[in-house]
Amino acid sequence: MSLTSRIIAAIISAFAVSAPAIAQQQGAQFVPGELIVGYNSPEERNSAIGELNAPRLRTRGLTVDSVQAQPMGETSIKLRIEQPGRITTRGLQNPQADLQALEQFARDIKERDTRVKYAHPNWIMTIKPPSPAQAPQPGKAITPQGAPKEGPNDPLFVRGLHWHYQALPMGMNAVGAWKKTHGSRDVVVAVLDTGILPEHPDIKGSGNLLPGRNFVSFNGGTRGPDATDPGDACRPTDSASWHGTHVTGTVGGVGSNNGRAITGINWEVSVLPVRVLGACGGSVSDIADAIRWSAGLDVPGTEKNARPAHVINMSLGMKVTCVPEMVGILIDAMDEARKAGSVIVVAAGNEAENIKDYSPAGCKNVISVAASDKLGQLSPYSNYGEVTVMAPGGAMSQTDFEGGVWSVINVSASEEGVAPMQGTSMAAPHVAGAIALAMAARPEWRGKPELVEKAVRACAVKPATACREACGAGQLDAEKLISCP
Repeated sequence: MSLTSRIIAAIISAFAVSAPAIAQQQGAQFVPGELIVGYNSPEERNSAIGELNAPRLRTRGLTVDSVQAQPMGETSIKLRIEQPGRITTRGLQNPQADLQALEQFARDIKERDTRVKYAHPNWIMTIKPPSPAQAPQPGKAITPQGAPKEGPNDPLFVRGLHWHYQALPMGMNAVGAWKKTHGSRDVVVAVLDTGILPEHPDIKGSGNLLPGRNFVSFNGGTRGPDATDPGDACRPTDSASWHGTHVTGTVGGVGSNNGRAITGINWEVSVLPVRVLGACGGSVSDIADAIRWSAGLDVPGTEKNARPAHVINMSLGMKVTCVPEMVGILIDAMDEARKAGSVIVVAAGNEAENIKDYSPAGCKNVISVAASDKLGQLSPYSNYGEVTVMAPGGAMSQTDFEGGVWSVINVSASEEGVAPMQGTSMAAPHVAGAIALAMAARPEWRGKPELVEKAVRACAVKPATACREACGAGQLDAEKLISCP
């Protein structure tokens, strides 16, 4: 038996369980029985796959149905261990021990096989909105005073609820940017999230939506061409959020200036909905494949994306440090997408903690977005630290929803098919949308993520008063970004 096969046999012997769909340890969720292993070269990866894909293995009297080694990206594999049903499920009762064992075997693989660059569990990323997530019956919300005197005719903008599009320090100055451009459908923004509601009245027929794809394969999911957001909840006590639809609406997936619902930052844009989060989140392996596909790179078993994304928005995350030994597959995917020309925009997170402990917020070569409130200050829940920039994420209470970011959700959940949410999940698409506006006005920026990141930092506006914690280069100003040197 080869060196790699002996290591996998040891893994099988230690676990000897039928794995549950998800295990969890203090917020760090993972797929039991799955490891992501990265190799130094494609040739070494391919050699390892040949060793690992044995039909049956036996160790210490236990028979394992299969150890599947699935190629990922250019140099990685996902190891999935299938156990026979007769083996007991002792690991179900102690997920912390299960994770510790996985991490130990990951270290063993790295130490014993010189071909291995990294090995880590297949983590689960989630969305964690600060409370309250959305208002009940938002169609009956108050009409604020001081509604805009000019602009698009969409009801929420007319009623003044799109405060986040106004000039600084309140908003991100989309109203100023619209004097120069309304966007372009030549610019593609991929939204990696819970999917989209293509039949929403403000989305259907907008012309801003590209055919997307579903990459959710864990926890019973099946990949395919349908990126519809089912609005499912992880637990019976959870409420559906239609998070991806909300984020997509902010970027510009809706029909702006059509007299319906909301206004998007881009009135014209091509939004690519990519479903990576199911009811209980999404595995890092699925998300890595979705990043590559969105950027126009090859993903085994999936038809190539014909409209590679200029911008990739990810309003998701997990409390796992962004280093290769912990999230190597994610780092590889984002690096490959960046080389292909995609700008990657990510939410900082909603735990009021430093992003150094989070992925992808704490990763290099991403535009990490903290949330600001209506005063232009860092929102109380927002993560902070070495973020790139702040953008409107809102700050509202259980009784005052005016301070939330309003966008589209399922019409069955609200009178008008709109709702306010708050969080860095809402802040990130403001930046992704502003970058798309800038690329419409300045086509030479397309395919140049380093240039765009520098411009976002250089043309941010320092807040009038210091943030309570480090909040990056300052506030996003969409009009200033378009004119940035």
